[in-house]
Amino acid sequence: AIETGEIIYGSQVPAGQSMDVLREKSFGEFDGMHKSHLEKLYLAVIELPEDQRWHYKQSDSMESDQEVADRFVSALQQIATKHPGQNILVVSHGICIRIALMKLGYAKHEDFPPGSFKNAGYAVIEHDSNALKLKKVIGHIKP
Repeated sequence: AIETGEIIYGSQVPAGQSMDVLREKSFGEFDGMHKSHLEKLYLAVIELPEDQRWHYKQSDSMESDQEVADRFVSALQQIATKHPGQNILVVSHGICIRIALMKLGYAKHEDFPPGSFKNAGYAVIEHDSNALKLKKVIGHIKP
C-alpha cells in the first residue's frame, strides 16, 4: 500500500504520513499462507449470520472484521478531523477497505466477499458533522 501511495504521490510518502492502523488485516498464525488456505477459512464463515461474521476469528491470533473496522474507521475519522475541508487520499489494502465500506453501510458480508474489491478500486467518503458519509464506490466486483 505504501508503494502504491508513492506511485500516486509521485515520490516517497513523507515521514509521519503513514499510519500503522491502516495496515492489512492480521490473520495471525495464518499470515503468509497461500490464498487457497485463506479461502478455506472464509468457507467456515460464509454460513454464519451477519452479526456473527463481524466477530468471527478462526484463531485468537487473528483479527475479526469488527476489530479491523474499528481501527480503520477510527483512523479515517482522525484524518478527517485533522484536515477539515481538505481532500485527503488514504491508500490501504483491499480487505481493510472492503471491511470499512461494509461498516459504513455499503454492503453486507454476503454481498461483498473477499476478493470482490479490485486493486486500484476506491471510495469517496465525506466527513460532515463528525460523521463519515459514503458517496461513491468504484471497484466492487459483484458476485
